[in-house]
Amino acid sequence: MAKVSTENIALILIDLQKAFVSGQWKHFFGSSEVAPIKMAFDNCMTLLKHLPVNIPVLFTQVPFPRPSDFVLYDGLESIRQERRYPTLIKPSTNIMKASGIDQWLEMIHHKQISTVVIGGCVTTSCIRVSSVQLTKHCKRMPWSPQFVVDLYLCAARAHNYIPRCPSCMVKYLNSPYYVTSLCGQCTLSKSRLESPVSKAVSDMVKNGVSVVKQFNWSRVYE
Repeated sequence: MAKVSTENIALILIDLQKAFVSGQWKHFFGSSEVAPIKMAFDNCMTLLKHLPVNIPVLFTQVPFPRPSDFVLYDGLESIRQERRYPTLIKPSTNIMKASGIDQWLEMIHHKQISTVVIGGCVTTSCIRVSSVQLTKHCKRMPWSPQFVVDLYLCAARAHNYIPRCPSCMVKYLNSPYYVTSLCGQCTLSKSRLESPVSKAVSDMVKNGVSVVKQFNWSRVYE
């Protein structure tokens, strides 16, 4: 792909860490559950390999006790180091709690960035919370970019793509690690079924976040 224009785009990649695809988090939920996350990580990797070097990219990482869980997904660390992409440690699901985020936002303001694409994991938690909080924060500022969640670069556990009834959704939202089994009667329910992922998308859109199936990177490549 040949570079033609970078326009005014920046990219935030949230928590592309080994814990989610090969470490402790993965072992807790199981291999089949993390398959969508691994695919999203591979999509992020492919994008980064071809991304023009002058597009601002921000990585975040969430703390894990084991160093092997904390490190980035295979191949990403070398790209990050080579291009000197900044990384913020995100102590919670909210990127606005990460030290240094205000300075990064000021930097993209100075560069007149109008679109910030967000990828990473997981859609139902850190992506949802961080995209909404970024949007709310910047709306209070004189300048506000459009935050775009690219579902091609994001993912959640496989179980969270399954539609469920309102009762199962409540149980899911109230469980400590969002782990619940379905009632088995969801398909018979007359209520509207919704998956945790589709609910996260609805929440983001309601709060002013743009959510797309796949961002049109032809704006920067031909």
